[in-house]
Amino acid sequence: MKTRANPMRVLGFVLLLPMVVGCAEDREPIVLEFDTAIEDLIAEGFPEAIETQLNSLGTSELGYRLGGTSANNAAAAFLAEQMRAMGLSRVRLEPVPLDVWEVQGASVTVDGRTTTCSQFPGVPPTPAEGITAEVVYVEAGAAANYEGKSVEGKIVLVDLMLDSWWLNLPAHEATVRGAAAVIFTTSPEDSSYYSFAPDALGSNDALYGSEWVPAVYLARRDGDWLKAELARRPVTATLQNAVEVTLEKQGGVGYNVVGELPGVGETDEKLVIAAHHDAYFRAGMDDTSGSTQALTIAKAMTAIGYRPQRTVVFFLTTAEEFGYIDAYYDFLVGSSYAMTHTHSDWPGTVAGMINLEAQGGREGRIRINASADLRPWIEGILEGNPELAIYGADVLGVSSWTDGFPFAAAGIPNVTFSASGADYQGRYHTNYDVQQLIDWQYFGTMAKLEFRLANELDRGLLPYGLAYQADDLAASVNEEELGALGADAEVTKRLMGALRRYRESARAYEKRKSTLASVRHAELNRALMKIQQILGSNLTTLGREVTAVYPHQPLLADTLNIQKALQAIQSSPVDPEAAREALADVSLTPVGLRFSEPVYRTEMSWIDPNYERIGFGRNGHVVSPIDVLPEFRQLEAGDAAGAITGLLEKKNAQIEELNARLAQMSEVIERVVPEIEALQ
Repeated sequence: MKTRANPMRVLGFVLLLPMVVGCAEDREPIVLEFDTAIEDLIAEGFPEAIETQLNSLGTSELGYRLGGTSANNAAAAFLAEQMRAMGLSRVRLEPVPLDVWEVQGASVTVDGRTTTCSQFPGVPPTPAEGITAEVVYVEAGAAANYEGKSVEGKIVLVDLMLDSWWLNLPAHEATVRGAAAVIFTTSPEDSSYYSFAPDALGSNDALYGSEWVPAVYLARRDGDWLKAELARRPVTATLQNAVEVTLEKQGGVGYNVVGELPGVGETDEKLVIAAHHDAYFRAGMDDTSGSTQALTIAKAMTAIGYRPQRTVVFFLTTAEEFGYIDAYYDFLVGSSYAMTHTHSDWPGTVAGMINLEAQGGREGRIRINASADLRPWIEGILEGNPELAIYGADVLGVSSWTDGFPFAAAGIPNVTFSASGADYQGRYHTNYDVQQLIDWQYFGTMAKLEFRLANELDRGLLPYGLAYQADDLAASVNEEELGALGADAEVTKRLMGALRRYRESARAYEKRKSTLASVRHAELNRALMKIQQILGSNLTTLGREVTAVYPHQPLLADTLNIQKALQAIQSSPVDPEAAREALADVSLTPVGLRFSEPVYRTEMSWIDPNYERIGFGRNGHVVSPIDVLPEFRQLEAGDAAGAITGLLEKKNAQIEELNARLAQMSEVIERVVPEIEALQ
């Protein structure tokens, strides 16, 4: 599970559950049998033993099961062994090419005082003896923080500002400035990450370049000590970052673990239950608990002799947290590789994917990220089982921070469950994410809820809410806004007509679906999965901050800001400050305003859809970043006329791409409307 700063608003809604107890007598026998099996497994300590074994594995004293490492591959082998022992079929390890980062420990030594540090995957190692140099404090590590400071050949101490920008930017800036290495520590101004305790150590994917300088993380307590020492005297430190690196091109490989509970129906259709088995430190929540939960559900199913119609595939991925260097989209590698290579045939045959992130966190409110077509159905499940969400639940749109996104982008309806706990804030991706955070009874309660979804997805007509899905898409399109922006009138008119027919056909289907003969459900289900494959694979896009949006939305947001800037400098009187404010919110301009030109250019190139290591960004139809920094600088210099010329040209290019995406959306909708109308 991944989180980062400043996410765009995710489409969805919040569901508040009444605190009432459901009636067990209303449950079907197979559900009651499953519930009993889960209770027995909890009482026997089965999931606790699985979690303990997984968390015993690590490549350093702090733990770490990064994708493809000895610890992660041992975890994969253990999970496969458990699947075989409980009787799952076709258990296998599926290779995923990776850049493997076997971290083995890091430290900073000052005057004989050696302090343990945490490590970031993707960051290159130091020589065995480390790097010894004078330390210079550069605050947040942006370009302005280097003014008047000489850091050539020195170690820079940087306040980690993860709520403002990711660590790749100050690390690259330090490299550009000629620093020898970076010590990151927590900033009191930006302390939501790694902030649970003064001695907390943290880690995340670094989005790192292979030629950049080594870096480690020093806990806040030790970072404060080092800052105090630097304030009173020169300090020399030795930084060590021990890593064994095996790049993809050198044969680096991790493994997705797959096991199946065969369906009894004569079909190749599937239901996928997923989690990721790589982890930072000895993570209790993220996502050791998810992999443990997947095994617990599988064992309960086999214990009661559960016979699904569709084959249930238990799919435990590697490299969800990190898998590539020299890349922005360096995560979700195991699931993305499956969707583009190993299981590119799954879209159109998988009824749904249930993704398990942090499970059973003490007093944890459940966060549910789901495809639009599944949200009304999930709401109904929650309303019918309030005792299984005793701390409440939030139902939101698809998140691109979990393995659900590559499935969504391939056109597979999916839902991700997580409940990390009331006291998880600040523990995320730290050594304080520990097994003791799990309430095992609540862990079992979540398993029961997740089984209810799996069980319902396996029977009858698939519960896809086509009308809600159509309304969600239509709500993202504003005809007047597009017209005012300059979008092609005929293109917009076509889209509005397609959306109207889409909503009408979806609503008509919702009205008649309860009357459709059960003997036709198999045929209708195949058609429904095909509809979702078309919609999801074409209409799921990555927006700024790597959020899941519709294809036109990233272009629309940037173009609106460019237009706002043009209006400010074409008005009387000219308002250059308002224009600069609007441009400062376009694409990657914030990076260009705070960091050096090479840092900005690298960030732009890595997010370009044509970049060779674009990763799951390709699945998400990323938009080419637009560079308005030259026009911003022209406005700063008082050249409004020059800025107008450049901005008009760039706005027109954006409008051209926007029109293309609007037309493509119309084509997709026009393609599925007859398919929906045929659901008779």
